[in-house]
Amino acid sequence: MSTDSASNRSPGPQLDNAQIDWRSSHPSSRLFADVYYDRESGLAESDFVFLRQNNLAERFATQGAGHFTIAETGFGTGLNFLLTWALWAQQVQRSDAVLHFISVERWPLTPEDLSRSLEAWPQLAPYAQELLAAYPPAVEGFHRLLLARGRVRLTLLLGDAQQQFARSSFTADAWFLDGFAPAKNPDLWTPTLFRLIAERSGPGTTFSTFSSAGAIRRGLQEQGFLVEKVPGFGRKREMLRGHMPDTGAPDVQLTRNQPREAIVVGAGLAGTHAAWNLTSRGWSVRIYDDQGVGQGASGNPQGALYTKLGVEYSPQTRLQLASLLYAQRLYSQLGAAAATPFWQPCGLLQLADSAAEQARQQKFLQLNRYPSDILQAVSAEEASQLAGANLTQPGLYFPRSGAVQPRNLCQALLEMAGVEVRRGLVADLHFNADNQLWTLLDTEGRVLDQAPVVVLANATAIKEFRLTQGLPLKNIRGQITRFKAPAELHLKTVVCGEGYVAPPLQGMLCTGATFQHGNSEQQVSPEDHLENLQQLGRLIPEWAPRLQASDLAELSGRVGFRSGSPDYLPLIGPIPQDPGIPDVAPDGLYSEQTLTNWPGLYATVGHGSKGLATSALAGEVLADLITGQPLCLETELLRVITPGRFLLKRLRQTARPAR
Repeated sequence: MSTDSASNRSPGPQLDNAQIDWRSSHPSSRLFADVYYDRESGLAESDFVFLRQNNLAERFATQGAGHFTIAETGFGTGLNFLLTWALWAQQVQRSDAVLHFISVERWPLTPEDLSRSLEAWPQLAPYAQELLAAYPPAVEGFHRLLLARGRVRLTLLLGDAQQQFARSSFTADAWFLDGFAPAKNPDLWTPTLFRLIAERSGPGTTFSTFSSAGAIRRGLQEQGFLVEKVPGFGRKREMLRGHMPDTGAPDVQLTRNQPREAIVVGAGLAGTHAAWNLTSRGWSVRIYDDQGVGQGASGNPQGALYTKLGVEYSPQTRLQLASLLYAQRLYSQLGAAAATPFWQPCGLLQLADSAAEQARQQKFLQLNRYPSDILQAVSAEEASQLAGANLTQPGLYFPRSGAVQPRNLCQALLEMAGVEVRRGLVADLHFNADNQLWTLLDTEGRVLDQAPVVVLANATAIKEFRLTQGLPLKNIRGQITRFKAPAELHLKTVVCGEGYVAPPLQGMLCTGATFQHGNSEQQVSPEDHLENLQQLGRLIPEWAPRLQASDLAELSGRVGFRSGSPDYLPLIGPIPQDPGIPDVAPDGLYSEQTLTNWPGLYATVGHGSKGLATSALAGEVLADLITGQPLCLETELLRVITPGRFLLKRLRQTARPAR
């Protein structure tokens, strides 16, 4: 369970797992010398203390469209969460209602200990099995798990409780104040934590805790909660429960009452992820693309699910890691249910294919520690065994990654969302402030459609709209090469370096892709085929003689244009209104708060060559923002991807401060 203790902190993002003592009839923590639950009465106690004292059965029974949010201090074995999920499944039948459960944990259990702990509750086995299949590695940060086909969204905040809650953005309907007792874990129950809890509560937010400690009662009362002592469970004489009183302030969560309708422009990876995510929350979505599904850079037959993690654990690295882990979970879940196959979970090797990359990987490994289920350092010999080919460089192995068929993924997302693509070119956008609707127009100025929310997922074509022409996106040309896989060339995993090659798909190998700025040629180039084959020969030298003997007439390929930004990070979020170049900066400084966003207008563009990873998380982030649901990403990371960051930079550089 959660603690704010910084002792025994490992380098890099990896967290130390909880050390469990199994000598008694129930799991206990060696660090805190306290039990997680009692095997005889743990389930009944959890139900009594948290579900009943927060009146969840009655509240769930009246749940309408939208979401209900529960936050918890101390995930532990997940028992509280699984009980809540089971109650939600029993009481809430609506497909447009989402349960959000947000829980912090500093010392996560290993998957093995978690599985063993939950074996005590066979009545929860179906829920436990789904949780275990999606359970994340022990790395610091936010982990959004989609369960029950998205009707339940679990956000695990792994790390220091106060730090993780400070990075979060949500308003809880109920709090489970769990974690070990204050006498055992004093670093958790602090005035700072009570303040963070209050800041993430609204009128009517309830809480309950097994403890009756005076420090907890006083700390919550000082933050505005009404607190009462009530009889505890079993032999425990007292416990605390309470709520935040209604101050008469207006409800700020207006998005719960707004029309749940959106239009997405673009049917590539970014657009289809956004459409699927919104429909999974009960929204009605229409999608427009004049070229059809999975065209442009999303139309390649195969791509590699990978990202290049930075040596420094910077916000950019944290974003890339969060994107990779989310996409791995999502594709594994959806791939098992999709009628259209798109996912090859074959693992991925990122080779140190140059002296510079070898030095970078060595420094990366010296400064960081990652769980082995995220990545493993491998020698050239170990890499060769994994790949099924003789490789000459060491590298990093990502066992949960693999190859994706991008166009099939787009099609699968639309099939699961029940959304058809409308073939039409959206040439202009107009906003009506009176009815708060966006109007989409075609090239002749005729109305195509209207909706309160529009998501622009059309890569660099977004710059063709008057309102978004200032976004600093650029095209990056990429050409892939395909050829029939020779019988003697066996490949079992994706191999990456300067380029990539995926295991054969329907007897064909796919390799590439070139990375060319300032090249707008749409036709396949023989010279680029040669470049791709030479690059592949450097990745897998034993293949080089066979590749040099290839007849270019037998090669096929495809050209796509990635959209990239100056800082190589995507643009995800609301689109700001450009005030031009003011003479004076308000208050002498421009910040995110001084920008005004267009109501209901969002972007998910600029995903570059990592779109298979970032577009998946982008869909989740956008749906959180649009629906007003808890954010799956740290607030600091939202700032590095917001479309307004470039406008803000320009305003800071050009406007002189006020005197």
